[in-house]
Amino acid sequence: MRHRTIIAVQMLTVAVLAGVLLAGCAPAPPPVQTRTIEERVTVPKALLTCAPAPVLGVVKTQKDVGDFIIRLDAAGEDCRDTVASIAAIEAEPAGK
Repeated sequence: MRHRTIIAVQMLTVAVLAGVLLAGCAPAPPPVQTRTIEERVTVPKALLTCAPAPVLGVVKTQKDVGDFIIRLDAAGEDCRDTVASIAAIEAEPAGK
């Protein structure tokens, strides 16, 4: 019985040693290559212009003034959206 135990331990030792030696023969993994590419971000032409300011025209009633103010606010909103879009492009990390 003791003889079988010694043989089992020897076989286990040989198996572990063979596994370690065979793992040492494995080829090294290829080196990781990294490249940094910088690209210049171009702002789309649509973001370089704003809606034109409306012309007041002939004012006969308060409704005319109100309509003008609404058109003026819409033109201003267009410009604020455009500037926000440009700011978002500028805030993007390089190389994205």
